[in-house]
Amino acid sequence: MLPIVKQKQLQNSDLPENSRRQFSKVDADIIKKWKNGVIMTMLNYAPEKFRFALTFTNWEEAMRHLDQMHREKNGR
Repeated sequence: MLPIVKQKQLQNSDLPENSRRQFSKVDADIIKKWKNGVIMTMLNYAPEKFRFALTFTNWEEAMRHLDQMHREKNGR
């Protein structure tokens, strides 16, 4: 998801719709790669005794894991 300020700037620009979509896609790809890079760094540098708790390999899996933990904790 693009930052809100950038979204508004693109919407208010004179760029064709196709170009705006392309900018949004490139930004979304960059953010996705950054998030997955954060997870990979966390997996690579986590202490060995803690690694058993890291049952995910990318951002989406990490978010599902955290959501599941939150649901279990709150009984939902």
